[in-house]
Amino acid sequence: MSNSNRVIPVILCGGAGTRLWPLSRKNFPKPFLKVGAESLIAQTVRRAAEVVKAATSEDILLVSNESYQFLLQDECMPVLQSEGGSMALHQLLEPQGRNTAPAIALAAQWAQARYPGENPVLLVLPADHLINPVAEFVRVAQQAVAAARKGWLTCFGITPSTPETGFGYIQQGAPVDEINGAFAVQRFVEKPKLEVAMEYLASGQYVWNGGMFALRTGDLLQALEKNEPGVATQAQTVWAGARESKNAKASGSVFTFNKDEFAKLPDISIDYAVMEKASNVAVVAASFQWSDIG
Repeated sequence: MSNSNRVIPVILCGGAGTRLWPLSRKNFPKPFLKVGAESLIAQTVRRAAEVVKAATSEDILLVSNESYQFLLQDECMPVLQSEGGSMALHQLLEPQGRNTAPAIALAAQWAQARYPGENPVLLVLPADHLINPVAEFVRVAQQAVAAARKGWLTCFGITPSTPETGFGYIQQGAPVDEINGAFAVQRFVEKPKLEVAMEYLASGQYVWNGGMFALRTGDLLQALEKNEPGVATQAQTVWAGARESKNAKASGSVFTFNKDEFAKLPDISIDYAVMEKASNVAVVAASFQWSDIG
């Protein structure tokens, strides 16, 4: 598999809609809430489009629940049209939520099928984050992509401003020599107590886990096969039975899956499945303003 300059944003848009109830709810979860002039999902697509344009790629992939298919198209297509209309919007529609590791594994299967022989970088982005300014996000994303092209499974770390106890933390290790601003990950820490979070903030060695990643397709699938083979194997089975249809409002495709086979996917996050187990994990520290709303 050859290395590829292609970057494919993979936007994860799901959730039960409970964290900001009643503003968000099951049929209208947090990504569809407007913050300013646009919804959070529209803002995420706009940021992704800026990265895609800089990388001369053309695809944006949404992974979401099948019940959001047309709502997503209505939110996202005006953004892509305003960005020039040359990008294709694709959708992987899940019959039920199975967490981030299966979602990203299926995105990798899609990327392999669409670009056989290539090894594109997947830029994994949650759909419900508030980030400013966009230019700084693009700069950090390009750093993360550069690290991914060197074989690193790369996290976005958010420079902490307060001793938050509701976020996971990443301890930065030695610098990654070939990538400015990237560090090997020493360890992940889940939601520490306040006194521990204060120590982390004072040390300058820790960043918040931003839940965004840059991963070469082949590296991700290899890491899944090694560390969580149940996800890797079942994702292959689910993908083999995928049904493709054309997106009526865009140049991309829509994929749906067998419900029974999909339900066999393990319910596990990408953090637990891969990032906390692999040895080739890096982090780039982001200085943009960031909020995981809710």
